[in-house]
Amino acid sequence: MSRTLFIAQRLGLSSDGRSSPLLRIAVVGIALAMVIMILSFAIVTGFRNSITDRIFALDAHIRIAMYQSPDSLRPQPLDSAQLSQLIDLSRYGTRTFAVTSRACVVKTDNDFKGLTLLGIAGDYPIDFISRSVTEGALPDFSADSTANHIAISGATASQLGVKCGDRIYAYFVEDALRARRLTIKAIFDTDFDDYDDAVAIGSRAMLNDLSGFASSQCSYIGIDIADPSAAREVSNQLLIDLQRAIDGQNLDARYSVSNIIDNYASYFTWLDILDTNIVIILVLMAIVAGFALIAGLLIIILDHIPTIGMMKSVGATNALLRRVYMFLGLRLLAKAMLIGNLLGFGLALLQYFTHAVPLDADAYNMPFVPISFDWTWIVGLNIGVVLVAYIAMIIPAHAIARISPAETLRYE
Repeated sequence: MSRTLFIAQRLGLSSDGRSSPLLRIAVVGIALAMVIMILSFAIVTGFRNSITDRIFALDAHIRIAMYQSPDSLRPQPLDSAQLSQLIDLSRYGTRTFAVTSRACVVKTDNDFKGLTLLGIAGDYPIDFISRSVTEGALPDFSADSTANHIAISGATASQLGVKCGDRIYAYFVEDALRARRLTIKAIFDTDFDDYDDAVAIGSRAMLNDLSGFASSQCSYIGIDIADPSAAREVSNQLLIDLQRAIDGQNLDARYSVSNIIDNYASYFTWLDILDTNIVIILVLMAIVAGFALIAGLLIIILDHIPTIGMMKSVGATNALLRRVYMFLGLRLLAKAMLIGNLLGFGLALLQYFTHAVPLDADAYNMPFVPISFDWTWIVGLNIGVVLVAYIAMIIPAHAIARISPAETLRYE
C-alpha cells in the first residue's frame, strides 16, 4: 500500500472524528447537484425518446405525391401500382402504404368543423392510433361494410358535441359540393393538438369513389423506414432517383417527396431547445458541485492544520500532503455522489413506474413526465463529475504549501 493511501485511510474527514456542519453542507450541495443532473438527463432523454417515437408512429416517414400547384383544389391521383412497378420502393423502407386524403367540412345540427380526412385501408400502420382510442374501436377500413365509418379525435368530438354511434355529414368541395353521411365508430386522442384538431380517419375506398379514383390510385404513398431519424436523407435520395427515372423517360410525371422531419419541424425544434437547456443546467450544476467540493476540501485542510504541521515537521513533503488531501477530497466526493446517485435514480425510477408527476398534455404532448435511462450518459455523467471535481481540487490542495509547522502552534 502506498504512503498516500496509508496516511489518508488513517485520517478522517475531520480531526475530532465528527463531521463538521460545513462539511455536511458541502456533501449536500454536491449530492443535490448530482440529483438535478440525473433527473435533467432522464427527463430530457425521456421527452426526446417519447415525442420522437410517437411522431414516427403517427405519420408516414416519407410521402410521395403527385406534384401540383399550391392553388390547385382538385387532388391529383397517384397510381401506386404503376409507380411501384417503375421504382422499387422497398429499397427505401420497410413498409409502403397508400392513402387518399381529402379536405372536408363535417357538420352537425349545431356546429361544423374543417378537417382533413385520411382514407386508409388494411396496409396502413394503425397501431399508434389504435392505442390512442379512448372510445369505441377502430373499424377495419379495408372492408366494404366500413365505407361510411369514421374515427375522429376527442377534440373534434367535444367541439361538435358528438359521441360514438352518432352520425354526421361530411361535405367535400371540388367542381361541385358532395356530401356523405358518416357514422362515428371511434374517438382517439394522440396528445398532439395539431394532429387531433385537423385529422379524421375514414375509408380509402369511400374517398376514392368520391374523387373518381381507381382502386390503385391514391393521394400519396407513405414509406416507413427502419431508422426514421434518417428520413430526410432517404427522401432526398428517393427524389434524386425519381428525377433520374423521369430523365430516362421511365416516368412521365413529376412527384413531390416530403419527410416527417420537415413535416413536424416545430416539434423537433422544440426538442433541440430542450437539449440546449440541459447543457445550461449541466454547466451550472457542475459549477455548483465544483465550488461545494472546493469549500469541502478547504474545510478539511483547515480542520487538519495541526496534523499537517506535525507531518511536515517529521519530513512529509508538500506533494505527499497534496495527494493525501486530494484523496480525502475524493472520499468526500464519493460519499456525495453515492447519495446523489441513490436519490436521483430513486426519484427517476419512482416516476418511471408510477407516473406520479403529471403534465398538461395540451402543452407538452405527454400526460406525464417521461423518464428514459441510457447507460452511456449515466456512466459519462459520473465520469464527467469526477474529472471536473479532480480539477477543482487542485487549487485548494495547493494551499497546503503555505502552511508552516511553526504557524500551526497557534492552533494547539
